[in-house]
Amino acid sequence: MIGLNSLGSAARSKIPDEVISLLRGIVRRARLKPIVELESARQRLVIHDTGGSTLGQIDDDVVTVKSGTRKGFTFRQIELEFAFDEAATAQGLVTVDAVLNELKQAGACPDGEQKLSKSLGLAEASNNHSPSTKKSRTIRLAEVVQLSITRGLNQLLLNDVRLRLNPLDPPAYAIHQARVATRRLRSDLKNVQHRP
Repeated sequence: MIGLNSLGSAARSKIPDEVISLLRGIVRRARLKPIVELESARQRLVIHDTGGSTLGQIDDDVVTVKSGTRKGFTFRQIELEFAFDEAATAQGLVTVDAVLNELKQAGACPDGEQKLSKSLGLAEASNNHSPSTKKSRTIRLAEVVQLSITRGLNQLLLNDVRLRLNPLDPPAYAIHQARVATRRLRSDLKNVQHRP
């Protein structure tokens, strides 16, 4: 994710050319504009083992949406980053487990949602628009087709971005996945027949 936090307000309204180039495959000719501005207050705690070696850090962020559709929305996000490897001491692992247990007892729960997604309410919107099998056991064929085509298109666009990151030497995996997504989309579209 590319943040514009350190720029002045005039510079924040201009999207960097590198971002425009990267996203061109998704937005095509649409004009890019900022959709949200976040303010984050961070407290960082460094975790040490009993011998004084650094095991990692805890970043405790209070994020406020300063502009956009959820202006004024505030949330807290705690991120853990551990710096040890397979050679970590048993004491270091015990310390990390103790920190995780303390956080859970304090009410923290795992949440993989990114700040941007949470600030825009993307997960909530996605849950509200997804066909739910819990409410009803029947899903309309149109919803199944729409979901399949949306997934295929999203997969294609995701790999388009990966290919644009390094166009002179694109990753083979991204090329393969873009081709798979294209074939799947073509197949899905072929199988859809308009019926009155």
